[in-house]
Amino acid sequence: MGHPDLNKPASRGWPRANPRLRDYASLPIKRTEDLRNTVNMAPVGSETSDGSGETASPLAGLRFQRRASDLARFLDDPLDEAIARVVVNAASLSYPSRDFLRSTIDAGDSDTLFLFARRRAASALRRGSLAEAQESVLALTLITLAKVDFRDLSVDFPLYSARKLGGDIGLIIGNAVALSEPGTSRYFAAKSERAFGLSLQNCALLEIRSSYGLGFMDVWSPLVTSTADLAKSAVLLADEIDSEGQYAVQGLHVTELPEVWFTPSKRAETIPTAGCVSLSASLRGGSAPPSHGLLVFLAELHDDRTASKLEKRAASATDAIRPQVTAVHDRRIVLVIGGSSTHGEDPIETPKSLSRFRRIALAVLQAGAV
Repeated sequence: MGHPDLNKPASRGWPRANPRLRDYASLPIKRTEDLRNTVNMAPVGSETSDGSGETASPLAGLRFQRRASDLARFLDDPLDEAIARVVVNAASLSYPSRDFLRSTIDAGDSDTLFLFARRRAASALRRGSLAEAQESVLALTLITLAKVDFRDLSVDFPLYSARKLGGDIGLIIGNAVALSEPGTSRYFAAKSERAFGLSLQNCALLEIRSSYGLGFMDVWSPLVTSTADLAKSAVLLADEIDSEGQYAVQGLHVTELPEVWFTPSKRAETIPTAGCVSLSASLRGGSAPPSHGLLVFLAELHDDRTASKLEKRAASATDAIRPQVTAVHDRRIVLVIGGSSTHGEDPIETPKSLSRFRRIALAVLQAGAV
């Protein structure tokens, strides 16, 4: 896909590193018709769904499925290319035209851009594509900070991928600063020095390799040495839960193993492990409310005796509201928890019905021990 090169100094329509040096009044303003054509927006005269007659966002209707957020089991999605065309074309617009485009992007569109940026950075590293890394950066320049939760805006992974693939990170940040609105611009500017030493750990990600090739797992707790190996088994477990058919796994995370699932007293502590990965799965379409799902932990303990003790404790801690089952093989344990995220809803699973996942988990544990 042809687009401006973030590795080159701003020129030929690209803004300089300091946008305040530009005279906005002197910039040519593209006609609304031209802007719509440039970024594949709605035809002239079209209206938004509320009949207001306002210009629709070029990202309207472009929404990823939940599975797309799983970077550990990365799958290509046609939406990636559609969104890439929008962000690349937007980068070549004049300031007023780009500001106008940005004004049409709402919170839902911003969530799409956040996920696209993560996916594009991951795809760039998988393919060795600096162009895709640049597109992940460009996506975030369309964010208006005031429209989103500032905690959702992280530029680390896109910048990491661009630097890892040989991009001139100084120029990339300078152009991103210039292309962004003031709030987002500050986030890029703050990385002007740190970006040269960014690591995956700074991005709160763990690199893994599995049947899906190169992937990335979110890190929600400190890493230990066995986590990467454990992650491979977690990928297989996620695939098997998906194949069972009733639930769809959404993502995998490096986590801690909470004590609360092993004791009736619900103590807010964690159990020491040599590594732990969790995954969540939502109920597929059906008669039951979508709030029902599974929470699964795959952990490696420091010895097999501890794993066996935890299996017994989990059996005594299960109840009708949060039914759970476990599978143990050597030092590893899988804990599968059913229930609803909505207080007061009756669970659709019981310890007996969850036993099908115990068989799946045991097979995965045994396969990982080979």
